[in-house]
Order: sequence, then structure tokens, then C-alpha cells
Amino acid sequence: MPAFFFFIIQTFTLILLICWCGFSLWSLLFGMTITGGLGLLVLPLLLQPWLNTTIKARWNWIGVCIPLIMWQSGWHEYQRERVALSCTVHQVYYRLHIDIPKWCPAQYRTPIDDWEPRTLYKPSQRVGIWIHHMVDTMWIQVNGMKRHARQRRRMHFSAPVHNSKQPLVPKLMRGLCNPSGPKEGTVVHIRSPLLTQSVQWKEWRVQQKEALSILNHWETFQKEFPHNKQDFYVLEADKLIQPYAQVFLKQNRHQKQWTVKQPIVHSPSPARLWTPPFVLYSLKIPLDNALYCGLQMDGWLFPYREEWTWTEQQTK
Repeated sequence: MPAFFFFIIQTFTLILLICWCGFSLWSLLFGMTITGGLGLLVLPLLLQPWLNTTIKARWNWIGVCIPLIMWQSGWHEYQRERVALSCTVHQVYYRLHIDIPKWCPAQYRTPIDDWEPRTLYKPSQRVGIWIHHMVDTMWIQVNGMKRHARQRRRMHFSAPVHNSKQPLVPKLMRGLCNPSGPKEGTVVHIRSPLLTQSVQWKEWRVQQKEALSILNHWETFQKEFPHNKQDFYVLEADKLIQPYAQVFLKQNRHQKQWTVKQPIVHSPSPARLWTPPFVLYSLKIPLDNALYCGLQMDGWLFPYREEWTWTEQQTK
């Protein structure tokens, strides 16, 4: 075999080996034991370009079948673990059992509202969810939304909103996922008019047109932004505006200074049911932010606040 062709095979296999090994280990951390175990069985087959002996053909055929089995079992395990981890958060976040989503199993329908300090996840689960959030952020960036990805990536490295590293009682844990955001911690200042390109901002300006038109040039203005965040918005600027944002206006004869203050926080919201492709059985996975809210409660993700500012020239 030509050396160059062999080098190409080794390079491609090395990339596949790293990705496959990473996914298998992450599956074990997340609690997907069957999927992760099957993934590790394939590793010797991927090491063949560096081995002096060739593995028998039948084992290679088995190695081709294993990913197909993993695809079927993996989604079932992912749905099972995600539901369990998310519903644990819903038990702490909601005080009334009627507020807990109906897709949560019966053992998670009782709220937890006592004074016993607790942690929600095992250390391995925290690492698995932390990696999940990071990969989710990378996927957002691959889809061209770099600013939105940066917005979420900061949650990994912002300052903690509370100094205690000890387990918290449910009442304090709920506050870490409050949709109005933290009162302490990191504040990121951004000078950019990017938010004005969003559909949400244009709709809001139309709604407030009358109130803004009667203002004198020395008067200030303050208004909350609508809390509902629509899924059908496709512009990155719309993704950047978060629920519970507040708009402030200061002006003089020459210009208007706009400020948007908003929390960046994962708070439980209604789940979107998603069906994985090419699965041979009926399966719906509830997708919401509860998984990441739990990571905030355990002190592995840190909500923060943003302040966007820009100026506009006064019009006659």
C-alpha cells in the first residue's frame, strides 16, 4: 500500500477514533451504559491501522453492526436519562405538583420543598451535562450564530452568583434559576446596535411608538420587553434577546441613548417534544432547559447579566 494512501487512512481513522472514544465516554458519564459500553467495544477495530496484525473479517462486520444497534438503544437511554435528570429539577423548582410537567414519571410528581441541603446530580452526571451544554453551544456556533454561542459559553466561566460551595436548600436553589436573573455576579457590557435588527425590537418599537412620540427631549423612558420568546425567529439578533429584558432610554436634544438590560439564565420552560430520525419504535424526547437549570443549582453553570447600549441621533 502506498505510504501516502496509508497516511490518509491513519489520519481519518485517528479523527474518528477521538470522536468515537469521546462519545462513548460521555455516554457512560451521562448514564447511557449500554450505548457507552458498545462504543468501547469498537475501539480495537479502529486501532487496526496501528496494529501489526489484522482482526478477522467477521469482527469487522460486527463492528459495522454495533453503531446501528447503538443508534436504536442510544436514543432510548438518552430519553430515559434526560427525563430523570430534568424531572428531578422540576421537583425542586416547582412548589405545586400541578406545575410539574405531565411527561414526568409518577415518582417525580411530588415537589421537594424542605430545608435539607442537597445536590441534584452525581459528579459524573454534572460532567456529562456540562459537556452536553458545551457541545450544544458549539452546534449553535456551527449554525452561524457566533454571538448567541458566545452568550451561552460565558455561562461556563462567569463569576458564581453565590460564594458557598456547599449543597443548598431547595428555596435557595430555585433562586439560581429565577427567570429574572441574578442580582450579583458577572455583568457583560456590549456596545452594539445589533438588537435593533431583530424582529422583536421592530415590533416593540411599533407598539411603543405613541408613548415615545410624546416624550420631551429631557425625559427618560423605561419599559419591560415582552417575556414570550418565539421559536420561529430565525435571525441571530432575535435569539440574543432574552425574556425579562428591560429597555431604558436617556436622551437630550442631539441623541438618544438606549440600554437593554437582560438576564442570561437557564430557567425551566415548556418542553418541545422531538422524535429522533430512523428509530424503529415510537419515541418522543422532551427538550427544555431544566437539564441546564439543574447544573446552575449545583454550581456548574453561572447565570449573568448583559447590558447592551447604543445611541441614535434625534430626529426633528
